[in-house]
Amino acid sequence: MRKRIAAKLAGAPVPAEITGDVAEALQEPDASLDALVFTQVLCTVSDPGRALAEARRVLRPGGRLIVLEHVRGSGSLARWQDRLTPLWSRLIPGS
Repeated sequence: MRKRIAAKLAGAPVPAEITGDVAEALQEPDASLDALVFTQVLCTVSDPGRALAEARRVLRPGGRLIVLEHVRGSGSLARWQDRLTPLWSRLIPGS
């Protein structure tokens, strides 16, 4: 996903950058960002509460946190997710 987003940033109408920061320890100064995007992050970090606290710290007053996460489906999609979870958990520790 990082590669796909990076390819689109060149044409973005506003300045944006991708960092390799750990969500629980962002490197940006306090109140320095207008917006922050977490893309499929909160399901994989060790301390989601700390990640959200860091987001609050780096966002300016009135700044926006945009969260894009996957969710559990319903019906047959949920049954497939339930079947894949044990495999996914072994492939991606901490998920």
